[in-house]
Amino acid sequence: MRCWEAPIEVLKARAWQHSDEIAQRLHDGATGPGDTVSAVGEGIRRSAPLITAAAGILALSFLSYATGGVVFLKELGIGTALTILVDATLIRVVLLPVTMRLAGRANWWAPRERCAASG
Repeated sequence: MRCWEAPIEVLKARAWQHSDEIAQRLHDGATGPGDTVSAVGEGIRRSAPLITAAAGILALSFLSYATGGVVFLKELGIGTALTILVDATLIRVVLLPVTMRLAGRANWWAPRERCAASG
């Protein structure tokens, strides 16, 4: 594995984990009273503290690698910490809400077979 591949793998794993949390909160807001725009705002407001805290803890733990003497670990720590911080700020706070507001009701579209199977 090259040194630039590790932060990308961490980002993918983190995105997979937190996307379920955000999507569930947004879906809860959209299926209740109100519209998608208010659901996005409420979902982000409710999930932001968890995501911010997790990103801060992960970034600090990976930055601790930068204090070591091995160059590869320094690169890995700094690269992964920056990747996590970019994910927590730009992706979760800016891109996700904008994309979901633009998509509107299409966020909750599912094929008929899937809707029938889920109840």
